[in-house]
Amino acid sequence: MSRRGDCWDNAVAESFWETLKNELGDGRDFYTRAEAQMAVFEYIEDYYSGRRRHSAINYRSPREHEALYWQDAWLHNELSTKAGEVQLNSSVS
Repeated sequence: MSRRGDCWDNAVAESFWETLKNELGDGRDFYTRAEAQMAVFEYIEDYYSGRRRHSAINYRSPREHEALYWQDAWLHNELSTKAGEVQLNSSVS
């Protein structure tokens, strides 16, 4: 765990805010707080979490990564269930 004053303390958060500012548009004027909140929400939900590729997850979008995770989990569960059925059938005879 990092200590107070460590230069890596907020690296992830700082990286996110820098990306948000650069990709959402530096210098963009928002006339109301609600307009700014909606723009940030749409950026995070639609682009950052939906389509943007992330190097930490093999350059897949978070949605792709999650879909692959659940597909693998389902496949693992199916194989485990079938293996259990085979063992039960072989022990009955």
